[in-house]
Amino acid sequence: AGENKFNREMLEAVEWYKKKSSLDLNKKVRALIEYCGFKKGDKKDLVNMLTK
Repeated sequence: AGENKFNREMLEAVEWYKKKSSLDLNKKVRALIEYCGFKKGDKKDLVNMLTK
């Protein structure tokens, strides 16, 4: 629902991490928050995007 608050680069980063099967979900979420412009409050959105 709130997916439009993320820009294309952010969504592409999510897709990229989604393909990195060597990383666990927590590491992916942490990396996206630290390096890709996501906020701590986006955690639930990130988990949804990474697991769907």
